[in-house]
Amino acid sequence: MGVVFLERRDRLRQAISYCRAKASGRWRSTMGGEDRVPQYDFAGICQAYFLIGQSYAFWEAYLRMADLPYDHLFYEDLLDDPRPYVASVARQLSIEVPNCEFRTNLRLQRDSCTEEWAERFRSDAKSKGLLAHLPKKVAPRNINNLARFLLKKQMRLGQV
Repeated sequence: MGVVFLERRDRLRQAISYCRAKASGRWRSTMGGEDRVPQYDFAGICQAYFLIGQSYAFWEAYLRMADLPYDHLFYEDLLDDPRPYVASVARQLSIEVPNCEFRTNLRLQRDSCTEEWAERFRSDAKSKGLLAHLPKKVAPRNINNLARFLLKKQMRLGQV
């Protein structure tokens, strides 16, 4: 079995992306979506940021405690050059990396709205209580949510 631990470097913009996707229904840059315009939600971004951090911490701890070998890659790096991902998968399958150019149609869903929200969030974070917005629910780590994650569907939440 091979594992790739894929992480985002910019967690604030990941949290913003999550909140926008949840509100608009567009979970991937390649998806069409309804014209629902998401509204800025300080509490929602806080909660998403905390959940993202908890999720990364869980999976990294699990992989280390289970002593599973894994490659740690960053999503943003792979957009310009997906070869490290292809090389990881090829190595884990014990096959040679094809000698060709690799491209992805995925892109960061960042735009002026993302940047406005990031600036507004940083300003709000200085004046509002971040800890008041800790998530009340977390996505349980179970096979059903793993399947939902792999199918790019929203995971079901459980109580903390």
